[in-house]
Amino acid sequence: MCKHIFLSAAFLHLSLYKPQLFFWLSFFWLVPIFYIAIKNKLSFKCGLLWGVFFYLFHLYPITQLVMSENSILPSFIFSTALILYSAFHSGVWLWSIQKMNAFSQNFWWRLFSFMVGTSVYLLWIPYGLLWISGSVLGYPFSFPLLPLAVFPSLLWALPILGRAVLIFFLVGVSLSIALFFVSQKKRFLFFVFLFFLPFLIGCFVSKKEKASSDFFCRCGHVKPLEEHAYAHPLDAAQELYRRMRALVKKYPHVKYIFMPELSYRFPLNVYPHVVDLWNKNLLKNEIQLFIGGYRKENGKTFNSLYHIKNGVLDRVYDKCLLVPFVEYIPKKFEAFSFLKNLFLKDRGMFSPGKYRCTFDCGDGVLCAPHICAEFFFANNKEKNDFTLLVLNDAVFSSSFFNELVFLWCAFKAKEQCRNIVVIGYESAFLITTFGRRKKLFPLHFFS
Repeated sequence: MCKHIFLSAAFLHLSLYKPQLFFWLSFFWLVPIFYIAIKNKLSFKCGLLWGVFFYLFHLYPITQLVMSENSILPSFIFSTALILYSAFHSGVWLWSIQKMNAFSQNFWWRLFSFMVGTSVYLLWIPYGLLWISGSVLGYPFSFPLLPLAVFPSLLWALPILGRAVLIFFLVGVSLSIALFFVSQKKRFLFFVFLFFLPFLIGCFVSKKEKASSDFFCRCGHVKPLEEHAYAHPLDAAQELYRRMRALVKKYPHVKYIFMPELSYRFPLNVYPHVVDLWNKNLLKNEIQLFIGGYRKENGKTFNSLYHIKNGVLDRVYDKCLLVPFVEYIPKKFEAFSFLKNLFLKDRGMFSPGKYRCTFDCGDGVLCAPHICAEFFFANNKEKNDFTLLVLNDAVFSSSFFNELVFLWCAFKAKEQCRNIVVIGYESAFLITTFGRRKKLFPLHFFS
């Protein structure tokens, strides 16, 4: 049994770790679990063991980050608690399926309980895993449809059927394969083909991708300042001006400059003369600037994204969905002072924004701003032409997590049929509605 559980966890991890090579394991990672289920051996212990195997490898970049910045003992305690907490939910997943099976030993009922129970678990994890924090947060990077984003044709039916239906078919493929291995009956191969059909059909139904809009061809990216590099707001503003000027000098056609989350580490709304400095010397009412930074109002600090247009602060978006422990300490955990010391240290806590908004870029182009993690959980319902995602991708030294971010962006672009501009610390990309990645300035296909 342990061998089957380990194989299942390893298959899913490999499909997400190296999707270019192992994307096909998305259709197979559940086979060992279903093989155990068909033999009627599921239990909470099985699920817990699966979760420990999977999250031990998958959350390693997070545990490595925590341990690199803190003392060993509290870091080890937190990392262990995070893995066991995540594994607890996979234990509930298999336990609930076993309890559903207890109602009836009918073959079709058992199949139904396997498929529905697993589909619900897979759909819930990206949005509900971290419910204990009091926020609508989950862990999106374990979603088994993500590896398929490396070949967007496999997700052709995503905007039509939706992720819930597609997950149901994905689970159906694994279950049919497991039934074939157990029974050796060839009729189950037909069900494999039937459930695989929504993914297969995209390889034969092709659409021609539209040429990139002229708007994206005029976009530029500037790397932000290092944290604590400049102690005075004016010195930091001067350095950013020099970097923006170098960009415009090299690419004179740039009319939109993007900078990532917390690029200017002073409250820009408190220093309006900084905007005047940039406009008089560079922007000149002609170049628009999108820059992440702080905002302070009524004693509260916000993680914000500023839109400077026609030389003034046209609009500011405050991050609405904050990450617990990283950006604030939930009230139920405020009594545990070691958590604040472990994550926030001497940094203050952010306050959440109250509403979402859109930025008017001119020429009828609207964008919906998102700041870092909230993009993975928020539903983009605003009327807009593209989604603007600014993030701090320098937090993780591991390229594994950064690649998972791009996979999720490609998945969301395909799902919502909307372009996504991703602005990180080291690079900036356009993710097209076809799930393809293009690098900004000059715009070209990423290889």
